[in-house]
Amino acid sequence: MRLRGSGGSKGGGSSNGPVESPNTLQSRATARLIDLISEGEVEGLVGGLQGVYLDDTPIQNADGSFNFTNIVVEARAGTPDQASIPGFPAVESVFAVGSEVKQAAPVVRAVANSEATAVLVTIRLDGLQSVDAKTGNINATSVQIGIDVQLDGGAFVDVTPTNAIFSGKTNTAYQRSFRIQRPGDGDWSIRVRRITADNASSLLTNKTYWDSVTEIEDYQLQYPYSALIAYQVDAQSFGGRVPKRLARVRGVRMRVPANYTPRIYDDDGNIVSDASYDGIWDGTFKTVWHNNAAWTLFECIANDRWGIGEYVPDAFRDKWTIYAIGQYCDETVPDGLGGYEPRYTFNFAISSAEDAFKALTSIASVFRGMIYWGSVGITATADRDLDPVKLVTPANVIGGMISWGGGSLRQRHTAAVVTWYDPDDYCRPAIEVVEASPADIERFGYRAIEVVAFGCTSRGQAHRYGLWILETERSEAETCTWQASWDHADVYPGEIVEVQDPSYAGVEFGGRVAGLIEESGAVVGLVLDRPIDLEAGKTYELSVTLSDGMVARRPLTTPAGTTTNVAFAAPLMPPPIVNAVWVLSSSDVSPRRVKVIKRVETASNLFDLSGILHDPAKYARIERGLALEPPTYTALPSGPIKPPSEVVVSECVALVSGTARPKTMVSWVLSPDPRVVDYEVQIKPATQNWQPSSPQFSNQSSIDLFDLGAGTFAFRVRALDSVGRPSTWVATDDATLAGLEMPPNPVSNLRDTYITGRSNLIWDDPQDFRDVGIEIRKGTTFEAAQTVADYASSPWQTVGDDTYFVAAYIVTAGGTRVYSVTVPSILIQGSVAVENVVVSHDERAEGWDGYFGGSVGKDVSGGNYLRTSGDKPFLDEGDFLSQLDFLNRGAPGGGIYWSKYVVNIGRKGLCRISNDWTATGVPIGDDFLAGTDFLFPPDFLKGYLAQFIRVRPVIRISDTGPGDAFSEENLFVPDNAFLAGAIWKEPQVWSPDVYAGWLFQLGMEFEILDPSVNVIAYLLSWTWTVDVPDRFDSYQNLDIPADGLRVVFRPTGSTEDAPFNGGLNNEPLPHVTPSIQNPTPGDEVVWEGLSLSEMTLFVKNDGVKVARMGNNVNALVRGY
Repeated sequence: MRLRGSGGSKGGGSSNGPVESPNTLQSRATARLIDLISEGEVEGLVGGLQGVYLDDTPIQNADGSFNFTNIVVEARAGTPDQASIPGFPAVESVFAVGSEVKQAAPVVRAVANSEATAVLVTIRLDGLQSVDAKTGNINATSVQIGIDVQLDGGAFVDVTPTNAIFSGKTNTAYQRSFRIQRPGDGDWSIRVRRITADNASSLLTNKTYWDSVTEIEDYQLQYPYSALIAYQVDAQSFGGRVPKRLARVRGVRMRVPANYTPRIYDDDGNIVSDASYDGIWDGTFKTVWHNNAAWTLFECIANDRWGIGEYVPDAFRDKWTIYAIGQYCDETVPDGLGGYEPRYTFNFAISSAEDAFKALTSIASVFRGMIYWGSVGITATADRDLDPVKLVTPANVIGGMISWGGGSLRQRHTAAVVTWYDPDDYCRPAIEVVEASPADIERFGYRAIEVVAFGCTSRGQAHRYGLWILETERSEAETCTWQASWDHADVYPGEIVEVQDPSYAGVEFGGRVAGLIEESGAVVGLVLDRPIDLEAGKTYELSVTLSDGMVARRPLTTPAGTTTNVAFAAPLMPPPIVNAVWVLSSSDVSPRRVKVIKRVETASNLFDLSGILHDPAKYARIERGLALEPPTYTALPSGPIKPPSEVVVSECVALVSGTARPKTMVSWVLSPDPRVVDYEVQIKPATQNWQPSSPQFSNQSSIDLFDLGAGTFAFRVRALDSVGRPSTWVATDDATLAGLEMPPNPVSNLRDTYITGRSNLIWDDPQDFRDVGIEIRKGTTFEAAQTVADYASSPWQTVGDDTYFVAAYIVTAGGTRVYSVTVPSILIQGSVAVENVVVSHDERAEGWDGYFGGSVGKDVSGGNYLRTSGDKPFLDEGDFLSQLDFLNRGAPGGGIYWSKYVVNIGRKGLCRISNDWTATGVPIGDDFLAGTDFLFPPDFLKGYLAQFIRVRPVIRISDTGPGDAFSEENLFVPDNAFLAGAIWKEPQVWSPDVYAGWLFQLGMEFEILDPSVNVIAYLLSWTWTVDVPDRFDSYQNLDIPADGLRVVFRPTGSTEDAPFNGGLNNEPLPHVTPSIQNPTPGDEVVWEGLSLSEMTLFVKNDGVKVARMGNNVNALVRGY
């Protein structure tokens, strides 16, 4: 379709759209800003204007071109006499208002700064225009405001400037500022009014806003000691607003050691040269810029303007410790990106006032340290590997007690989320996530800790911080506490001590020096206060505290073995003193290193110390990624707890508070694991589940359980370490318990002996608190044997040769007899023993045929008795009696009668001698005894005559003899020549008893106590008895091989073999009585080759020689 239009008449009009008037209002504000960067003096901007950013854009590019125009920047380093900044004659502080001003609602603001000499009131229009409702044209319009001031609460005074009318058009934001002078001294306020009526039409845009107020102080200021950057920018370049400003600045210049050269960086932050230390520091300082965290800390302590130097004199600033930490911070480590960087740097702006201790602690955290007040004043520590300053063993710990503790596994983290400040992103916060090994995450779960790396602008340093947190929790979670005396007074927080705790290490490798081993005046060895075991194939080093307090370490040259003396090649200089502390380490056991955290003096010369485990290998893991494990601190095993073994159940009856109660004993072989401190026991009654026993725990190898009763039970035991980690259970098979009806224990030590010539069984009764009876049976087996005694007691006389069973038993409540599980038995051969011969001699019956001395003689009237006869002897035997002058005792009126028989027992030994006699006395001339054999008792002499006469037995003994063997024939020897071979002791008064000697001769002594009294003493009868003692050799619990056992005779109780002199009852050989406990039916004990010195024993069963081991064969050999 073609459209055609027709022309209009000449002079006709045309149709046009709405017309918009041009914008006639444009803001041309200039912003003048001064940013206070830091306390001065600072090093300054990095790269000049390339280091200044407006809205994240550098003012100047690396090629020298500029990204902004109409920009003026002035920087000052903060020196005390720095120049003022041109174009900045005043101090201006801008405060946002942002309130709409309406005709009905003026806006009032008080001026807060009392030093302000004027203010700038900035009014903003978001647009100014009107729309013609008919044509749609957008036209200019106007709006008018008014400004008033008020002084000290008085009336508002109109101070409206002449340009307070906004006329024109703009469809963007427009600002205009009005300077209002201070009306006078006092508090003052400003009010902004809208004079133009408020807009009620959508066709009109003229809303008015009080945008901001700028307080002005009119000065020419130098800002001494203040590092600052002044900006003058065209607001039009930033959309009518103040741009965001950033600057890369190398901060405050601080004091550092005079011999220290800090590292140098280029403008891109790359290290040009590393920090260095030239020679030995003399303690003086110089002022430079650096980012060493240790010297930043020191400046905060020493600076008396913005630090705490005003309160801490120079003498109380531990610069020497800070020097060592500073060197540690400057050491280079891998940065994780293929290069190297300082271990710790500090790049941070402290922009607000902080508590001093908090601020200093935050800076110390950069090098993983802390600060404290010590004897030298304020000092610091860093987490680093140091040489130990003290040796700790039970020898220098109060009570020898070293305690260890550990944190909860719930506090163990497996990830660290570290916030740091990325210099490539305008130092905005960045996140570095560090994770533990997959094995730890699987074991403990994913547990993250969020931390901020204070002053950290290195990703590598942030990563190492995260690793440090995880590794420290992993390898240094244990705490250590102990108490010591004055030798720990010089131990400070952060220092390392070596702890040799034998309860942890499993070996005692520490103590005190007992002595010095010197060679040519040098100490080349030590004498230790306790022995140590040096094993072959291992190397050893000994640490010892020297006389100057330092700790020296020396490899040992001492050979393997147990010793208290140790030697080393290099001498100790200066030497230690006696009682100095020593610690030994081996190639497989090292002392534990502990970092001291706290030392508190609780009493005079008494200190409580606490620390945490120090792992010197963690730094290589953190900084260099080396998979180094901590040293081995113990000879004790690791891994699962080893269980006990061989669980055994037994039962018995115990007496508790006078009541018999059944006791079940569960015992086990202790776990070989030295970590075990306790054992847990559980029981399982039939048809029930496992349940704790009562008691439940024991630290011994057994536990006693009472009153379980009769029934079937299972038992199980497991081992526990000091933190409760268990081993696996070790269980028993089902055990049937009998309770109070359990069989009694058998009798023990069953044996035989001879009492009055007959064999008697003797035994030890069982230990039982019930009524236990003893039943004895005789026969081949217990079941078939005949009961020969019930409720028997030891000793019990046998009733013939046979096998005897001695059974203990109880009677249950139901009347059933329960015997012991085993019944001991013994085979008796020779129930009646051959007796020794006892010989008596009746002197009266033999006609008083002995030797007479003094006035003693036979009665001349024919009576068969002896008597005294004044002062003359009855017999005159001539020369014979002269040879027996030693017999003349008791004259005048008395004497001794000696039996003519001498007792010879063949060797020196024991002999029991007794006698029976009757004597009396009468006045001379009284013949009432004549011709009679009437015997008066000895007590007759106790009458009134006892004060005049005395009759008593005497004996003489010789310890040597003629060497004749004993026999019945020479027991009584009347031969005088035999007497000549003796060496007799002085005669002595005797009474029936056992006497030691070889030869014995007996007599009766007569004494006339008062010769003035005419009295005769009579011996009416006298019989004496000699019992030469048997020799009993007892051989117990013999094992008899099939080819016999040779027994060489040895007297009981002697340590030397000795033959018998003869047998019993004039037999030539000793008598043998054997027995065997618990014999096999058919067993008998026989002997061969019997002599005075030995024999060979055999056991025969049905005539065949057999071995009997453990059957307790006994033999009793009797003779002289």
